[in-house]
Amino acid sequence: MHQVTISIPTRLQDYLGGESLVTVEATTPIQAMEVLAARSIELRDALFEPSGDLRKFVRIAVNGALLVPNETLDEPIGAGTQLVIILAIAGG
Repeated sequence: MHQVTISIPTRLQDYLGGESLVTVEATTPIQAMEVLAARSIELRDALFEPSGDLRKFVRIAVNGALLVPNETLDEPIGAGTQLVIILAIAGG
């Protein structure tokens, strides 16, 4: 397992007591997201579909590179990796 830092968007920070950066132990981006989501039922519901897939509007960047949803989330990551959760904004 490696220490991974996750940048939390403002909209999700309330689920984590206001934290904007969280460190977790993980070896893949999806594992890091699952460990993070385990901290709060509300956060899990905001990030994941009931099927276990990330919601369509949730994107993850690893060290600045945007990942392809549900395709590259299980690729290995190393110690010191920085993830950023990006939430799509929709409206009319």
